[in-house]
Amino acid sequence: MLNALLARWRQKHRTIAFPAGEPALPAGPIRSVAVLCAGNLCRSPFAAALLARARPELAVGSFGLAAALGHPADPRAIALAAEWGCDLSVHRTRPLGDPDALGADLVLAMDALQGRAFVRRWPAAAPRLRLLGDFLSARPFAIVDPWSQGDPVWRTTYARIEAAVARLAQRLEDAA
Repeated sequence: MLNALLARWRQKHRTIAFPAGEPALPAGPIRSVAVLCAGNLCRSPFAAALLARARPELAVGSFGLAAALGHPADPRAIALAAEWGCDLSVHRTRPLGDPDALGADLVLAMDALQGRAFVRRWPAAAPRLRLLGDFLSARPFAIVDPWSQGDPVWRTTYARIEAAVARLAQRLEDAA
């Protein structure tokens, strides 16, 4: 079901471009961050946990554009995140509702596909959207979904999330 939804998004959301490279942060103070991916099973919970640890003064939540409510994180995500010192065992999936209702000052998507879907659904919130991978120092900037992949892809994805979150956390500290 998730793959079918992603395929439909790819067909519908090809017109909005996201430039790669480190973006400016949204204007104003950033007190809350919503991190999103497709299913809210592996990437966004890990990124949110790392960001919350690095910037404990922020309200950080993770959500999925195609997430069902209340499912645990993928067992591989739980095991691998533990190696980074993050406990995802209590995580439960949450679908992204209206970002204005969430009060998120910054919304982070894992790739341009998700970014385009977000902007189409909530165009008024577009100025607050950034792609997490754009805080990486080198291409590729998209944060690949490891869900149906092998261990090397999971480890690479988590290392890239860690690097992007570290840079973003530094940028947030510099802006505070």
